[in-house]
Amino acid sequence: MKAWVWCFILGVVGATSAATSQAANLLSDWQPSSVVGPAKCQKCHKPQYRVWEDSPHNIGFLDEEFDSEEIAEKMGVSDPESSSALCSQCHFTRGAKLHGELATVSCESCHNPAKNWLETHGTYRDAAGKKVNKKEQEAPVQRQKRLAAADRAGMVRPGHAYRLAKNCLSCHLVPNQKLINQGGHPSKLAFELLSWSQGKQIRHNFSLGSHNPPVPKSRQRLLYVMGQMVQYELLLKMTQSATGKYAQVQKEKLQQTRNRLKQIQAKLGDPLVAKVLSATNAGQAAQAAKTFASKYSQGISSSTVDSLLPAANTYKN
Repeated sequence: MKAWVWCFILGVVGATSAATSQAANLLSDWQPSSVVGPAKCQKCHKPQYRVWEDSPHNIGFLDEEFDSEEIAEKMGVSDPESSSALCSQCHFTRGAKLHGELATVSCESCHNPAKNWLETHGTYRDAAGKKVNKKEQEAPVQRQKRLAAADRAGMVRPGHAYRLAKNCLSCHLVPNQKLINQGGHPSKLAFELLSWSQGKQIRHNFSLGSHNPPVPKSRQRLLYVMGQMVQYELLLKMTQSATGKYAQVQKEKLQQTRNRLKQIQAKLGDPLVAKVLSATNAGQAAQAAKTFASKYSQGISSSTVDSLLPAANTYKN
């Protein structure tokens, strides 16, 4: 059985250039030619790499209700592993080929192509600006400079709640209606940012050493709220001109997300949540969500939303 059949069900299998553009528009800064591959990350992030190696993002799983070959046939896709096929936008590292083969959903799928930021990200300096070998030897002022430079070069770090959420949801929400209306692609993928990112299948939080704990509670709150905000933004875009079953499914998701945001607003009382709810288009929702992510970049300290968070036993473990 071909490897792509086993790929993690992220959301897209297709063929036409128009369909590819529809997915790509959600992440317009993506450059496949700048992908370096997970092996480059492994050199400095061995524990994280081991988690990824055994994760659904890399090895995938076979869902008996998900017939990849049937979907490909209905979509008229003869080569799902082609970097130009819509399949590669989500079931692989978005169109990038390494050594002649498509990379699976890897580090750069979430953190963006690394060619322009990899060296900066991994170069530590002391207070005098001299290179040092260990991260622990890095001066705080140099760390801030390094992170800022990596940000400018396009890296999506774990602290970038908005951008990270958008990378995830741009695939998990199924951004092309032909996949559902014509191809019969699964339409009700119950993705939720906190429980999916902090489950043992995906979580790789080794910043404090060999232990891999869930992120702190303040960060958990932010991931939950940001996931709902970005989902609402993207669904506003996806429901425009939607038809058939796709329209029905995505509008149901939009209403469900709206209800969750209302619950969040009732608990948190932040005007930025209200701005997302009052948005009439994706651009307005995006602006409010980005501002919210910046405001709470260190996490949400208020425990008022805790009753809304998914229970730890529902995480993707």
